[in-house]
Amino acid sequence: MKKLIMLGFASLFFIALVACDELTSISGLPTNPFTTTSDVVTTTTTDIETTSVGQKTTTITTVPVTTTVPTTKVTTVPVTTAAPTTTVTTVPVTTTMPTTTVTTAPVTTIEEPIEEDPFVPGAGGVLAERAPSENAEGKFGGLMLAKVNCWRSIVGTDYFVEIDFPSPSQFDGTSYTLQYYDTVSSTWKDYVYYDRTVTFTDENNGYYGLTVSESRTLRLLLNDGPMAGYTSNEESYTLPTIKCRFDSYTVDMSVNEEGIMYPYVGFTTRASFEATNFEGETDIDVTNTLIYKWYRVDPVTYKQTLIASATGQTEYDATMDDAGYYIMVRAEGDQNSSSGFWQVLVGPVVVANPCFVRNESATGFTVNLYYEVSGLDPALFEIFDQDWNEVDILSIVKGENDATYIITIDDATITNFYSIAYNSGFWTMQFNMSMGGGEFHHFTEILFVEVVPTEGEGEQEDPFIPGVGGVLAERTPSENAEGKFGGLMITEVDCWPSFSEYPEYRVIINYLSPGLFGGTSYTLQYYDTASSTWKNYMYNDEVLTLTTETDDYYGLATLTVSEARTLRLLLNGGPMAGYTSNEESYILPMIKCRFDGYAIDMCINEEGIMYPYAGFTLRASFSAVNFAGETDVDVSDTLIYKWYRVDPVTYEQT
Repeated sequence: MKKLIMLGFASLFFIALVACDELTSISGLPTNPFTTTSDVVTTTTTDIETTSVGQKTTTITTVPVTTTVPTTKVTTVPVTTAAPTTTVTTVPVTTTMPTTTVTTAPVTTIEEPIEEDPFVPGAGGVLAERAPSENAEGKFGGLMLAKVNCWRSIVGTDYFVEIDFPSPSQFDGTSYTLQYYDTVSSTWKDYVYYDRTVTFTDENNGYYGLTVSESRTLRLLLNDGPMAGYTSNEESYTLPTIKCRFDSYTVDMSVNEEGIMYPYVGFTTRASFEATNFEGETDIDVTNTLIYKWYRVDPVTYKQTLIASATGQTEYDATMDDAGYYIMVRAEGDQNSSSGFWQVLVGPVVVANPCFVRNESATGFTVNLYYEVSGLDPALFEIFDQDWNEVDILSIVKGENDATYIITIDDATITNFYSIAYNSGFWTMQFNMSMGGGEFHHFTEILFVEVVPTEGEGEQEDPFIPGVGGVLAERTPSENAEGKFGGLMITEVDCWPSFSEYPEYRVIINYLSPGLFGGTSYTLQYYDTASSTWKNYMYNDEVLTLTTETDDYYGLATLTVSEARTLRLLLNGGPMAGYTSNEESYILPMIKCRFDGYAIDMCINEEGIMYPYAGFTLRASFSAVNFAGETDVDVSDTLIYKWYRVDPVTYEQT
């Protein structure tokens, strides 16, 4: 008997966590085989002082959302299980004696279950797929100006531009040269910063921050490889006219009221940005002055098209017109109280094409689609056997119409099951499974097909003897000392070039939201070794306080510092007011070295174990640059890696 195993993998993608130009790649699969997940991406940036060459300070949190989507009712013929059938046949008896009635024993028929198709293939009509765009000769897409704003600095105001771009290796190149358009000579020139041409490599992890002094149009020049000399799309910016900084944003793509989730047509993107005007002596929150705009962005050319009907909205529902495109939300100043902009890319948007599979076997299967399509590309199928070896497609034959296709596969390595997935970038196969007695359907982008007959019909052997693993000795949770709480962590200490001959020393701290302890804010404190007392950290003659958004779990702050210190947080408000956090110390770097990025990978390992289960594998890589000389030197291979256990209550590091 063949079985279909459906696992709820809403989509195969990874979530990228970028904090201060540091990239965390987390990839994994949901553990519950009958749930789908969606992502809420929350980014909070709290900069206390800026550096002359800035970095992105973002925290991305992924929240699983479980949903079932109502769909066509599936009726299953009930199966009656009975003892072996006994049939008693009666023979008519004619007699003058009183008639005796012989009752016939009922005949019980055991029927095979009938699986009814959830829909007629092609019932949705023809899905008109948009033809992919092409770049002009010598061009490629991918450059985006993520943010343009300004920050208070030691010398006055710094104007800051954040640049996002794909890795040059994506185009088989080794690096990019940043260029700007010189309006005086009407030519493109290399961007020079402190007598050095600005270049980007894969180690920049797709991000770079610039301190600028004039409005410009930028592009990237690709170096090396078969596309050497190609240039990117061009992006322009103007300097903000008002002293305004963007502090944070939240982009939420969780399942909406219609039960639709990202990345499918109909999903909802909800955005919110925060900004501060620092023209006067007191900072003013100008969040409510921001203007929201929504764009379709071509994934090939990166051409942006304004969705005029959505201007001013903080929410946007993706439509069929958006299929195959990225969605970009932009918050910009009103030029009265605020200026500059911050924009975030979401996508791509895809059409969910419901699909059910029939005639499944080790040698192939038949797919039945809700929408008719012009054909299936074997290169877009992802079929893997039980050992995650890729399975080759031998043939694809169209069935009765453009919604039915017969797939033949190579079964050489298939022993008990294989998985199926298909995504064209415009639409994706969305397999369904009846749930709740056929009243609801659960959708997934991966279908698992079991091809090994189940032995012992009606019986299931225990997979193990209960308790065979022995006693699980659970660790007793730690407790904080009286008046203390954990949650402060210094995540980065390095230095950056500045406009003076001396570098700027930067410290980035992460902290748990004060709301988790019932408080309203923190006061940052440092230990004064001269007086042997704790003092409040002052910035511009004001006590430095830290807060987070209501729904945020973590906060982040960037400090420009001038001496080594030990820090802690003092909680304000609530029943724990006056409590202080764990203490964290740092020393100033002795070498002019900046950290450019990092990658943390926790995807499933060779043993099949994934985060967060004991046995999962963490793979880490960090990149750093020494800028003490005339030329930047990559010193990533000189870094020393250390691993710690951190107590989740006290934050003690071992």
